[in-house]
This record gives sequence, structure tokens and C-alpha cells, in this order.
Amino acid sequence: MAIRVMAPANIAFVKYWGRADHDLFLPTNSSISMTVSGCSTTAFVTFPTDAKSDKIIKRSISGLVTVLSQEDRKSRALYAQIQRIRNLSGQKGFVTVDATNNFLSDAGLASSASSFCAITGALLIAFGLRGIFDDKKEFSRYVRLAGSGSAVRSVYGGFVEWHKGHSCNTSVAEQLADEHHWRLVDLIAIVQTEKKKHSSSFGHEVAKTSPFFEQRVSLVSDRVVGVRQSILNKDFTQLGELIESDSDCMHQVMRTSNPSLNYWNDGTHKVMQKVFALRNKGVEAYYTIDAGANVHVLCQTNDMLSVHRALKQLDVVSSVVVNGPAQGAKIVT
Repeated sequence: MAIRVMAPANIAFVKYWGRADHDLFLPTNSSISMTVSGCSTTAFVTFPTDAKSDKIIKRSISGLVTVLSQEDRKSRALYAQIQRIRNLSGQKGFVTVDATNNFLSDAGLASSASSFCAITGALLIAFGLRGIFDDKKEFSRYVRLAGSGSAVRSVYGGFVEWHKGHSCNTSVAEQLADEHHWRLVDLIAIVQTEKKKHSSSFGHEVAKTSPFFEQRVSLVSDRVVGVRQSILNKDFTQLGELIESDSDCMHQVMRTSNPSLNYWNDGTHKVMQKVFALRNKGVEAYYTIDAGANVHVLCQTNDMLSVHRALKQLDVVSSVVVNGPAQGAKIVT
């Protein structure tokens, strides 16, 4: 029986943008997210007896099957992760990693977060390192080294804070509250299905070229405190105002970096305008946008139907993904 690891994506309420150390994937600022129920990756690992090298296979929701190249810059850290975990276990033998997404990849929906978390978890289980998998803080430390910093937050369910730390050992995630704490709704308005032009990894590398980068970093600490408090106190208005502000600030940094990274399209703007219109009508909803055009719209359960209906009526929205807070990375059979 194959042992698989499923890891969900997460939506950052306070964003991670810019690295203090590119080799260790250490962030410039701490961040907070909600683990989401509707977007996940499932991965499993086998040890083919005739294998002459490691192999990572990714399967998209459209059925596209891709074998990641060890020469590809983005994949290099994942292959290094295999070697790291193999060395730690003391075992030998090449592996094949098979990972399947149930949602769009490379579209600003944190597919790297769920993929890299699921793959790391599956490797730990396959190489007999269940103790690290079960120690979520330690698990999050190893996940970061796979190449996606935001993947550390997918280790946990519910609401998660990733502490930036000052070293490889101190940059870890912890759970602020589990998935049962607050039944928020995250509706993702899909306005673009194509692969985005610039990866998040590239964006992290050029973030510091923006004249607004340091200004945003100086403001993030207070936002982290505010968002943490709003989650623990279930203060939706405070949370919404803070997440919109941080999202706007991050995209200002993106647009003013060199080169300029403008992830939004006309659909993005129309969804944002719809969110403003909903609030003017007394329907409390707020947006937050990762490195892509698609828009996460956050609301409470009593407003879900109204917000969902309003988004579906927009001609720029091809579909709406419904998320709630979810359990973190787990073993499935």
C-alpha cells in the first residue's frame, strides 16, 4: 500500500516578499497565513530498483505530466532536498517522487507551497524519518529548504505564523490557532489560468530593488501583531483592513522593482472593484492577492452566498474556488 502525503496551499494574510538569504530561503519579514481546504498537492515516493537517478514528476489538474529537470533553476533545490533527506536517513537508493495538484499551478495560488510541503513530507516518511514529520516545527524547518519559503506554513492547519528568525534553525513556523478556531471563507476568483510570466522566486530576488521595499519591511512587524490579534480575537474588520493594506503594499513593491512585476490584469481590478461595491452595500468582504492575477476574497460564513454570487456574475471570473480553514500536511493512504 502506497503511503502518500497531502499538503494544502495557504493564503498569506501578511505576505512574505523578499529574502534575507537566498540559499537558505530565509525571509526578510515574518508572515501569517490561513491553510486552505480547496487547494492541495498529494505526493508519494517509490524506490525503483532499476533507477539510475532521482526523478520528480508533477501532475497538473489539466492532466499535464512534467518531469522536473535537475538543471532547472527552480527544481534544483527540490533535488537537493532529496539528497539532504537521504543523507540524514543514512539510506541509499534513488527515488521517484510523484506529486499531483488538484488546482492551478503557477497562477499565484501557492502551488509551490503545497507541492514542496507534500514532497518533503513524503520524502521524510519514505526514508523512515517519521519523527521529523510529526515534529511540526522541525518539519517546517526542513520544508523551507526545498525551495519555497511559504511552504513552511502548509505544515500546520488553521492559522499559522512563520517567524523570520535569524538563522536556518530559528526560521520556523508555528500554529496560532487550529482549523476549528474560526470558520472564515476564502473565495478565489479565477481571472487567469495561464502560467504567470515571472515566478515568485524571481520576485523575491529582485524585491530589494524597489524604493518601497524597506518601507514595507518597517511596517510589517506591526501588521503581524495586528493580524495575530485579529485572528485570536476573531475581529474580522481589523483582519480585513490589515490584509488589504499589506497586499497593496506588496504589489507596490513588485511594480516598482527592477524589472517591474505587474501581476494584475483587468480581471483583477474588476474583482477588487466588486469587493469595494459589496462593502458599500453592507456585505463585509476583503481581498488579498499573492504573486498572480487571481484574487482571494475573504468573508464570513453568513456572507458567503452573497459574495460568491457577486463574483460569479463578473464576466472576467471563469470560476470561484471555495476554501475554508483546513488541516495541515497529513499522511493519506
